[in-house]
Amino acid sequence: MSAPEDRRTDPGAEPATRTLLSARGLTRRFGGLLAVDDVDLDVPRDTVVGIIGPNGAGKTTLLNLLSGALASHHGSIVLDGGDITRSSAAQRAERGLRRTFQNIRLFTSMTVLENVVVGMHVQTRGWLLGGILRWPSVRSAERTALDRAYDTLQALGLHTKSRAPAGGLSYGDQRRLEIARALASGPCLLLLDEPAAGLNSAEKREAADLISGLPTRFGLSVVLVEHDMDLVSRTCSNVTVLEYGRLLCDGPPEQVLTDERVIAAYLGTDEGQP
Repeated sequence: MSAPEDRRTDPGAEPATRTLLSARGLTRRFGGLLAVDDVDLDVPRDTVVGIIGPNGAGKTTLLNLLSGALASHHGSIVLDGGDITRSSAAQRAERGLRRTFQNIRLFTSMTVLENVVVGMHVQTRGWLLGGILRWPSVRSAERTALDRAYDTLQALGLHTKSRAPAGGLSYGDQRRLEIARALASGPCLLLLDEPAAGLNSAEKREAADLISGLPTRFGLSVVLVEHDMDLVSRTCSNVTVLEYGRLLCDGPPEQVLTDERVIAAYLGTDEGQP
């Protein structure tokens, strides 16, 4: 599958920097609780960045702030040179930011291919009216979307199941389909919320291989929230650790995962999991 189109937010901007996303001072309160407290995050281009921490550390809240599902009370977010701090989730998706969720959100009665096409709605908003009127441009867009959806499924090894109901897939393939649906619109940044949750050991190895290859195969960056430390160490070039909503440390996985503060806060159980 070819790399997505250039998504620079300002045609007159200077050439792209190495940093794709830069968040500064992100803060989110729920009543008197600081769920995310003055957190900075940088995501270089064509990399996988991990976010880890114990339960309640603020990981998913941070992902929601980046995606626009929640508004930050303080701080700024710049994506590909453009400030998206006040942009809605839909506007961020149009700029190339897509995400998956910890709880699988598929249309189980639709086919695998239809699920991917539905996920491309950001680029095909004219389909409803145009489909009713049978505009030639919409028919052409439909064909293009179907071709792109199938190509994405092929890249993720799901093309042979394209006509099967999504609800009949194995749990691991449903996880893979969620990623395919997010990829089909050609994002520049993909947010993955615990993509290995519920997978068995073999499926986790497959997920690690898939995620680590996304930057090269699809020309994007990934922010990965995950509890499985083996998957994190195999996929991420940099890891950010949160504790009580604050940044505890960050750096390469081999450095972070042996840090005494991280071991004390996060890896201190017998199984090495929270």
